[in-house]
Amino acid sequence: MLTQRGKTYACLFLVCASWGSCYLFIELALRSFPPYALTSMRIGLAGVILYALLWLRGARQVPTLSDLRRAFVMGFFMSFLSAGLMTVGQKYVPSGTVAIIMGSTPLWMVIAAWLLLHESPPSRRQCLGLLLGTASVILLGIRQGSLGMGSAFGMVCLALNIAGWVGGSLYAKLHAHDTQLTVHQTSALMLMAGGLELCLTSLVLGEQVNFCSLPALAWISLLILIFFGGITAYSCYFWLLEHTSTAVAISYDYVNPAIGMLLGRLVTNEPLDALKVGICFSIIAALYLVVTGGRKI
Repeated sequence: MLTQRGKTYACLFLVCASWGSCYLFIELALRSFPPYALTSMRIGLAGVILYALLWLRGARQVPTLSDLRRAFVMGFFMSFLSAGLMTVGQKYVPSGTVAIIMGSTPLWMVIAAWLLLHESPPSRRQCLGLLLGTASVILLGIRQGSLGMGSAFGMVCLALNIAGWVGGSLYAKLHAHDTQLTVHQTSALMLMAGGLELCLTSLVLGEQVNFCSLPALAWISLLILIFFGGITAYSCYFWLLEHTSTAVAISYDYVNPAIGMLLGRLVTNEPLDALKVGICFSIIAALYLVVTGGRKI
């Protein structure tokens, strides 16, 4: 059996691997799917599959109206607002740049949790890690901007995506103990609720998908997004929110830029130079300081 610390590192690894790579697979899938249709399928189907698996394993507790209301609120912030706008933004911004912009999320999360949830302030070691990580992603963002990688509209969508993610995460953390459902059941309900909201948006916008003409790469990307970017990543992230400090739970976002840029280089040939590689190492150092510098893991 894994210890609490072992589970924390395992969940962080799975979240980093899943969400660090999902930016690339979203970019690949967007070549065949419209944004809201893609997001509704990857989020909604992940929720349905996860809920079905839990049901088959005996987790058959019926959610209350309060559980459903909480799921739709979380789904609005974390799926409709955050995941939806991130996918829209990726139509205008390369995957590596998206991962870099998302790297500023931990700082906003920790500040918001400190001010709104009255969490203990981060330790000096964590503050150093947060500042180092944020400075690194800002420098990377400036570097990417100098290459003309990204439009103003795409950047606005990504900024709103961060606001939605921070709001939904704090709401989930605040109400983590207001339910008798497990973390996985909560994740499944949130994903299904968010998928429904995204599906309705796609229908309103008149998006259409010709499933008969989709290439194999589109189907592969969608499956990876469902099972890794959806089921695995959200389940691990909600566990981290419930069992660790906000600084630790959100620290995965410092690794995503490095994974996103590496995959972007390998698959779509995005530019990669020595400066970016050096900053990636400083981001990894920042993650180490945040995770190991807390008073509580």
